[in-house]
This record gives sequence, C-alpha cells and structure tokens, in this order.
Amino acid sequence: MQELAGRIDSSQLSGTLIIVHIANMPAFVGRTVYLSPNGLKNLNRSFPGNIDGTITERIAYMLTSEVIVRSDYLVDIHPGDANESLRPSYSAYYCEAGGLEVVAESKRLAVAFGLETIIQFSGSYNSLDDAIYTSALERESPLFVIK
Repeated sequence: MQELAGRIDSSQLSGTLIIVHIANMPAFVGRTVYLSPNGLKNLNRSFPGNIDGTITERIAYMLTSEVIVRSDYLVDIHPGDANESLRPSYSAYYCEAGGLEVVAESKRLAVAFGLETIIQFSGSYNSLDDAIYTSALERESPLFVIK
C-alpha cells in the first residue's frame, strides 16, 4: 500500500482514491496476532463498529463511517497474521451479497486485481446486526470485494 500511491496516474483517475495503510495501528505496533492489545478484539470481526466501544470497535466504526460508506468500491487487503500463510495469494468476492449487479461487479474487480486465484465465497447478510466483516456492509457501500 505504501507504494500504491506512487503508481497511480492521477490523470487516469476518476474520483477519489482513499488508501488506509494500516487500519489497526495498536495491533500492528504491538505485533499481536488476531487480537488488538487494547480490548482484545479482532478488527476483522468488529464491523460496523461502535463509536463508544473498545479501540478496535472505534477503529471499525471510523472505517465504516468515514471510508466504507463513501466508497463505490472497497478492496479489503489482509497482510496475514504471524501464523497465516497467504501463498498463494487470492482475490475473493461474495456470490450472494448485494444483488446480481453488485456480485457481477465484485467478480469483475476481483479478476481485475490480477491474482491467479479467485475465490467465490457464499453468504449474505439480512441486516447490519449480522455484520462482523466489511463484506456485510454492502447496504452502505453498494460495490465491494473482500480479499
């Protein structure tokens, strides 16, 4: 992500690109696996977040309210925790979330990301009450892909 901004040709960009380099700084600095050292919560399981919650829930809330709801497209990139193997790398999208148009556009974006392996996850959410992943927030952000 640190190199991405320098690779973007702004003359070819239509709209605004938001890059969040490290979403959970306490976990990154603390070198913790899965759980943030403050509040012992996993950011990847904390969406849409809570402004009055733990640090992790507040980070999820800010990402939801300041980034996700303003996005037409969302690429959620995970670097892998200490014990995770991310090889081969893959792109993924949900086959049920957001309706046919969103699913087709999510698949197009997953393919365009350029990785050899594309995974189609099943699953949809009926309400934000069921949300824990960024993928559940398609009601606010109509087009998304989860990696």
